[in-house]
Amino acid sequence: MGVLTIAGPFFGKNLLIPLTNVVSLALITACLLVACATMKLRFSESNLKRPYKVPGGLVGIWFAILASATVLLLLIIPTSPAALDWPLEWLIVLGWVALGCFLMLFQNKRHRGQEISDAVQGKCT
Repeated sequence: MGVLTIAGPFFGKNLLIPLTNVVSLALITACLLVACATMKLRFSESNLKRPYKVPGGLVGIWFAILASATVLLLLIIPTSPAALDWPLEWLIVLGWVALGCFLMLFQNKRHRGQEISDAVQGKCT
């Protein structure tokens, strides 16, 4: 994606606008997942020491989930003014997801679960 972003100015608006729209979908998806993970950790690991306090506590987390989900739906629903254009932008999304799935399949299976476990436990490698 970085290579396409660097090459974007040489291809003009025809490449930059679709890439910007696709990246906005990816960013808002990440924001939604982080907000949901934060909410899950609030209940599953309530005694965990946290270096950051969310403004508003649980209300702030719920607001982040609601706002992120709303923007995500606006990008996905075809009749929305913010919707991704078919076919170019959705083909970029599908290609990006396919690349991610391909890379995940060939990741070293021995380390896949251990890295996640270490990250949750706060171990540095």
